[in-house]
Amino acid sequence: MKLSPRSAAERVLSVTPLKHATMVQAPYLIPGLPTVARAANGVADWLSKSRSIEELNALLAPKPNEEHRPCLLCGSERRKVRYDVRKGTEGSSARYRVAVCDDCGLHLRCPGIRVENVAELYATDSYADFLEGSYSKKRVQVYRRTLKSLGLDRPSGERLLDLGCGTGIFMGVARELGYDPYGLDLSPASLRIAADRFGEDRVGFGAVWDAAQLGHDSYDVITLWSVLAHIADPREQLSAISKLLAPGGSLVILTVNANSLQRQVFQGRWNGFT
Repeated sequence: MKLSPRSAAERVLSVTPLKHATMVQAPYLIPGLPTVARAANGVADWLSKSRSIEELNALLAPKPNEEHRPCLLCGSERRKVRYDVRKGTEGSSARYRVAVCDDCGLHLRCPGIRVENVAELYATDSYADFLEGSYSKKRVQVYRRTLKSLGLDRPSGERLLDLGCGTGIFMGVARELGYDPYGLDLSPASLRIAADRFGEDRVGFGAVWDAAQLGHDSYDVITLWSVLAHIADPREQLSAISKLLAPGGSLVILTVNANSLQRQVFQGRWNGFT
């Protein structure tokens, strides 16, 4: 049986004391809020002005590591600037804007990070510290629950590639379940921790097209845990991933939902904008 968002939240709270209800669940529990939030977002979208890349270059001048470029999904050069993001969920100060593509509705950082500069976002030791903190305990539960729901929790030695492996938290879960895990990431500090845990031959620096350094040309399972929204060239990377999957293999993607009620309620403070 498929649960509606509200009934799903009510089921969560039926086994969780109400005092532990989080802001994530709250939007679904306030009568009438979904209707009001969607209506307000519709009005805001209607009032927003559509702008071209040329107009955005004049209005929001990119920094050296940024650029305004066509939509990553459909190639459109027109979008509406909708959200002013003032703080990232990792606790670090951040300020940038999010635009919505006129043609396909994709949410885009505005300006976006240049492809060649993406790795700079994950170059500090603080990023690895964040991954090893309380974040890791929550993630392990998500990993196990997701794999079980997909019927991928009973492997027998299948080769697995975790793209955006960080410090190897999921690789550890995968190994415990019975996978033969490998990982790639753009954070040197995180990879040092992962290498200590699994060996330097199992982790590497880079994106999917750097997978050859791991010594294999195919994988039974490839995972992207909260990675897709951080990729500056998703079409190219997904195309490369498809060539790495073994026949009958599985691609597991967990990512934020920009159509969610949470985003419509919290606007620029939505935790999906990091």
